[in-house]
Amino acid sequence: MKISLIFFLTTFLLPLTGYTQPGTLDSTFGVNKHITTHIGSWENDRGSDAITQPDGKVIVAGVAYEYGSSAGAIVRYHADGSIDSSFGGDGKALYLGWESYFSSIALQSDGKLVAGGSEFNFASYERDFLVVRFNSDGTVDNSFGISGKMLISFSQNSDEDAVSVLIQADDKIVVVGNGASNTGDRAIVRLNTDGALDSTFSDDGKLTLDSTEGGYITYASAIQTDGKILVGEDDMIVRLLTDGTLDPSFGVDGKIMLDISTESDRITSMIIQPDGKIVAAGVSDYIFNAELQFFSRYTAEGILDTSFGSSGILIYDTINAGIINQSISSIDIQPDGRIVGVGYIEQESSFSGSGFDFVAIRVNIDGTIDSTFGNEGLFVYDFMGFDDKASAVVVEADGHIIVAGTGKVGEGGDFAWLRLKPDGSTSEFSPDGIVLLNVSENDDDVLNEILIQPDDKIIQIGYCVLNGPYVAVSRLLPDGTLDTSFGKAGRVAYKLGLATAGVLLPDGKILVAGNTSMSPKSAILAKMETNGDLDLSFGDAGSVQYDFDTFIDVTDMSLQSDGKIIVLTNVTVQLSSEIVLVRFNADGSIDNSFGLNGEAVVQFGGWEPVGNAIIIQPDGKILIAGSYYDEISYTDNFIVARLLEDGTHDNSFGFNGIATTDFDNGFHDHINAMVLQPDGKIICAGTTAYYNNGYDGIGLVRYNSDGALDSSFGMMGIVTTDFPSTIVIPNSMILLPDNKIIIGGSYKGSFMVGRYLVTGEVDQTFGSNGFTFSNVSPYPHGDAIHSLALQSDGKLIAGVQSLLPDNLDMTLARYLIEGLGTNAPQANVGATYIYIYPNPAHKRFIIEMKLREDLNTVASIRIVSPIGLRVLEDKVPVVNGLLRKEFEIENVATGVYGVIVTIGNEVWSEKVVIQR
Repeated sequence: MKISLIFFLTTFLLPLTGYTQPGTLDSTFGVNKHITTHIGSWENDRGSDAITQPDGKVIVAGVAYEYGSSAGAIVRYHADGSIDSSFGGDGKALYLGWESYFSSIALQSDGKLVAGGSEFNFASYERDFLVVRFNSDGTVDNSFGISGKMLISFSQNSDEDAVSVLIQADDKIVVVGNGASNTGDRAIVRLNTDGALDSTFSDDGKLTLDSTEGGYITYASAIQTDGKILVGEDDMIVRLLTDGTLDPSFGVDGKIMLDISTESDRITSMIIQPDGKIVAAGVSDYIFNAELQFFSRYTAEGILDTSFGSSGILIYDTINAGIINQSISSIDIQPDGRIVGVGYIEQESSFSGSGFDFVAIRVNIDGTIDSTFGNEGLFVYDFMGFDDKASAVVVEADGHIIVAGTGKVGEGGDFAWLRLKPDGSTSEFSPDGIVLLNVSENDDDVLNEILIQPDDKIIQIGYCVLNGPYVAVSRLLPDGTLDTSFGKAGRVAYKLGLATAGVLLPDGKILVAGNTSMSPKSAILAKMETNGDLDLSFGDAGSVQYDFDTFIDVTDMSLQSDGKIIVLTNVTVQLSSEIVLVRFNADGSIDNSFGLNGEAVVQFGGWEPVGNAIIIQPDGKILIAGSYYDEISYTDNFIVARLLEDGTHDNSFGFNGIATTDFDNGFHDHINAMVLQPDGKIICAGTTAYYNNGYDGIGLVRYNSDGALDSSFGMMGIVTTDFPSTIVIPNSMILLPDNKIIIGGSYKGSFMVGRYLVTGEVDQTFGSNGFTFSNVSPYPHGDAIHSLALQSDGKLIAGVQSLLPDNLDMTLARYLIEGLGTNAPQANVGATYIYIYPNPAHKRFIIEMKLREDLNTVASIRIVSPIGLRVLEDKVPVVNGLLRKEFEIENVATGVYGVIVTIGNEVWSEKVVIQR
């Protein structure tokens, strides 16, 4: 999982302190009033090497791109695959030398890390060896070399690249690479522990191995327990004594030549067995330029070990298995002596999109393929990118195998790694056994739903784009920090598709719905345990895929009281569309008693109906809201349908189960959200577009329970709020405990929250004239609220989709809303409740407050109209902590009024409905 999590905003009702303006962002939530949690990818990152620490943490080194140049990059993970934020501040350490990169990394005995690679040297205008040492916390170790690094040049007019770093038993550092001349000589350097050149090695610490034929390249090296150094070149292995001279006891004059194929051979990795034997692996060019993987083993004297493979050599030929090319990049040895090699393969199907894939091979001690590993000795993994290449392998003490490298998706690349079980199957330490890190965090994460648990933890639901769309779910603590008890560091991602809706089940489990991204699409359901794991008892190991034969989009879902699940979809049918409901049993199986074989179509005579919201009433009836195109008026109109429990139309609602609303002069009226009042009335919110006046507006409609417009709401059941010369889109709506209406959406690229009174008027006491606008994105049309939810303390959480410079991100914002009757007033006056009765009131009503028993003071009470006009006011004594005031209201017009109580600097508000 790319651990750029992006993850959501929520606002709840809260008692006011002083007179905090309702509708303002809650600055106690997150950082800069919002949280950005990324689950994304990054462009052109490449993982080159990996090691594990004694504590099980995994370190991957390679290259990333920052500020228009490449940079050496190191990332550290916990053993469970989550990012170790104690390293480098955010789990990452970057070295920002010009055009720099790391090819290798090694761990010193004191826990410090030494990274080797290359950097462009402006002084000589050429590339030089780069060696940087980091402290265990990811900071550069300034006691090493010059300010933590060494740039080493071997000759002028040549580019030199370090490919491997080795640590001797005495912590001296050996660095091996290429390019010591323009003929392709190999370069070796040894440094003392402080980074200075070790003059006991080749007189000046630097050694060049001449290429008699030119073009030799080294990819591999190793250090024996006696300090001798092995260097693997194209088709040759060289052994050096500790002083840098050739070891004459090895092969012929310190060298052994490979003769594996009739073409060229290339050693890419070497390792030394505990018995001193040397295992080399690489690739050989055979017929038609195809590359085959080989393993060879030598005795300590440099002689082929005939007890291994065929006369010391194993050639792994998979050409006839549909593989065009293959390469091996790294090997390691298990405690039982078996050899694991990793690299990549190119399959014939790559021309249709699969490209290069990770590969791992295991070889027995005798040089035969271990058929118990993976699929007959071969494990292949496709990150769904075009250029997935494994470059490092580490066998852990428990036998698990870390495979690391690059997962490239489209134009971008990621550090990618996975953990295999000893049998070659993926380990369950992260989704699909994979961790993808977007080092520069530059891919898309989309938020569609937020939920609030009873303990006020916040669940964000959406999807992230890794190597394809992943269902992404994260959980945050009430203060906006990630809940590390959920998934991996608060987040999970499952390669199922696009998550568009979610519900919280009574047992705390999470149900997510969405659809696949490829056509024809399928609806998907996934059920998660409270810790983020898939619930294996649901569907097929935690998920369900319901196939359609055409384009579909899942827009919402709802849960029945018996646990059955109804999913709302829009299905393309020929040139139009249909609203189709699908009902599933609680275990994920299709409920054939619903509609026709589990599907119910909303029968409607209009053109292109679209359903966006679904609610199940307490009596089991099903409400669906959306829009349709009227072929007579050439306009889009609001539509609400109600079905019976069996999926048939409820003819007692509207006309044949359908209610429609056309806003005057509205060309495109679309419902995006719906809420159900406790009295059974239905409120729908959406956009109404006035093309002839050139602006968009917010449209609200309230229906009675029979589908008729509620004439007590707005103008005969309809409310419009105009925003001249701009675009405003309400996407979400919730009902407050006092039946006020909160909507969330976008306005001029800002994310917007607005509040309406129960009568439909804009609540002028909220925000600025009823609305509040905020920004995270620097772009026009860059922010939009997709979901709203309330915490138990009355704060409002808003889930925001934000367009940032390099990607889409999930954002959460929290707002303060003035207190309602369920809120406990401030503790410094000891208030425990504020109560108004009767409510609704006809001739009079009484306000009571319970405060601290020793409190004796005076409170100010104001009764204000919906537009903020002061109607009544009085000063009321507080005696021994009790406040009681009766107001006569016979001369006050009917309506909804605000009741504001002020004691010192503290303010509480309630509402009272006056009726006749």
